[in-house]
Amino acid sequence: MATLHDAVEIDRTKPGWLRRAWEVERPPWPGGGFLLAGRIPEILEPFIKDEPAPGLEEGNLRILDFEGLDSEAAALLLEALPERALELDLSGYAPPAGITLRAIVDHPGVILGGGSVVSPELHGEALQLRELTINDPALLDLPPDVVPAELPEWIGELPEAAYQEYLDAREWCLQHGVTRQAWILAVQRYGIAEARRFPQMRILTDSAGVTSGVWFAW
Repeated sequence: MATLHDAVEIDRTKPGWLRRAWEVERPPWPGGGFLLAGRIPEILEPFIKDEPAPGLEEGNLRILDFEGLDSEAAALLLEALPERALELDLSGYAPPAGITLRAIVDHPGVILGGGSVVSPELHGEALQLRELTINDPALLDLPPDVVPAELPEWIGELPEAAYQEYLDAREWCLQHGVTRQAWILAVQRYGIAEARRFPQMRILTDSAGVTSGVWFAW
């Protein structure tokens, strides 16, 4: 039998691999296993990333990253997951899973989810929704609330390293202002409430280089 720290080889080309992994290779801890209820493994399986989560070895089954979770899958998860799983706050200050799943369901094709799933083998068994792709470029159609001032005269007297550090800090402040505004608008527009910290943000572009939306992560 595999131990907690062993990697396990699973053929991910065969449908049902995630359930087999959790039921046979990495069975749930006593009292756990709500992620095996209904068709939860089958719902999640198409969205699991091929590469292991950062910091984990190939073949890891304990923590699996997923992305691109759509409205159909989100609706099924809302029905299948127990209430405690929808309210768990294990996502690094992100909104509870129930709120995020509801937003995905209510805005098909606009919002996609991502994050990690902690297997039933562990006491921390959970669905952690901590990434959101929002295909709405209008979230960025706001004037910046932080306007850079002219560089002070003394800036040229700084050593090169300190000069660059100043410019980097200035750029960070500007980017944080854009992120803050975009997230506030996303909350207002899509009802993604109860985040306990502003997320990181990346601007998304299409193949032509045109802004297509934003990606938020905690």
